[in-house]
Amino acid sequence: MLLEDLRKAIEDMEEIQSLEQDSQDSQRQDRVDNLYGQEVNDNNKLVCNIENTRKFVKFIPSLALKERLRKLLKDSKDCMDTGLVPESRLKALQITTKKVREDFEREWNIFYKDVSEKRLHKISAIKEITSDKNKTGYAINKIRNGLIINYENDNRIRQLAEGLSEADDILKELGLDKENEIMTFLDKVSEGQATILDITDSVEKWIGENNLGGKFLIRFGS
Repeated sequence: MLLEDLRKAIEDMEEIQSLEQDSQDSQRQDRVDNLYGQEVNDNNKLVCNIENTRKFVKFIPSLALKERLRKLLKDSKDCMDTGLVPESRLKALQITTKKVREDFEREWNIFYKDVSEKRLHKISAIKEITSDKNKTGYAINKIRNGLIINYENDNRIRQLAEGLSEADDILKELGLDKENEIMTFLDKVSEGQATILDITDSVEKWIGENNLGGKFLIRFGS
């Protein structure tokens, strides 16, 4: 009788341990599934953001970035091939996501500098002579705010596109939308390369007419 009671107690203990293990495994899988769901959601935001930069400001991802995006989508699908998301595949997916985001942000920083730097220097230099200084200031802020990627919505990208367009309109309003001596001078000023030799008669006249004598920093030629 005592032996049977002991065996029954051992069986009950083993059953309890099995149930506890099943519970732990279930909780672990629930955690993995939740992380996978979050990862898929984040990846969707990443892809949408890259598409928005292409649509609104003509950003073109490199071939390498496109390949990583394809791998990201494939890894996301592969996670579900077994029915349950394996933790090892989730970790691999997270690594791929991190790499894609880093590559995109690096390429975006280069693209952003290319489309914004000269415009910002130019309209900042002529802000005081524009017909609507507040509008010019808003355009400058829209462009500046476009550097930081916001994966939650496309507001910054839309505003960057608006700011770039408004900056071009402002330059056009002042007759600075075409390549000429004044534009060449402003380009060099924006790059910190303007010298006294770049102040031609037409540039000097334009500076004088618009009271911009103290607005430009130039250096003497070597």
